Amino acid sequence: GCELDNPNPTCGPNVALNKNTYVSSVYGNVAYGGRAVDGVANGLWNAHSCMCSLKEKNAYLAIDLGGKRQVWRVDLLNRKDCCAERLRFFVIGTTNESPLETKPKIGDYDICARSNAILGPGSMTPFKCGTTGRYVIIQLLYEDYLTICEANVYAETLPEEVAEMAAIPEGCEVGAENPTCPNVAEGKVS
Repeated sequence: GCELDNPNPTCGPNVALNKNTYVSSVYGNVAYGGRAVDGVANGLWNAHSCMCSLKEKNAYLAIDLGGKRQVWRVDLLNRKDCCAERLRFFVIGTTNESPLETKPKIGDYDICARSNAILGPGSMTPFKCGTTGRYVIIQLLYEDYLTICEANVYAETLPEEVAEMAAIPEGCEVGAENPTCPNVAEGKVS
């Protein structure tokens, strides 16, 4: 299922892959948000697969999932060759409000995860979510560059009326003994 120690989640597909992204700013006009969802899990800057904002307060990356989703898990890959300390003190959340219409502000969207620690250099770190929305927001809680080398979002599409009532399926809880999460790709229990 979606357990955080599972490197190959089966609680839904990576719905962030090649999706539209919105960022608070772009470092050097080259490290655009799309690099974080290009499917290339490489933490090296010269691989041209990391997004990076300018140094600013509450820098963010917003990923448009293309529709309202139940987001179970978000995995973030930190930069490996430099500056790993930048990816700390941040929140992950979801919203249905377009970042083009309303700039993300901490507290204005549903926060599902928070990190105060520096993510390991070059490590892919999973975060449990459980909220619904069309956009996933990753936002710093302080002033610095936001650098993310890959963002995977595991979620499932839900009918509009069901999405508001969604909960983590029984047996999919983090730490569940003998997980029995639905395998969305095959429609079977795994």
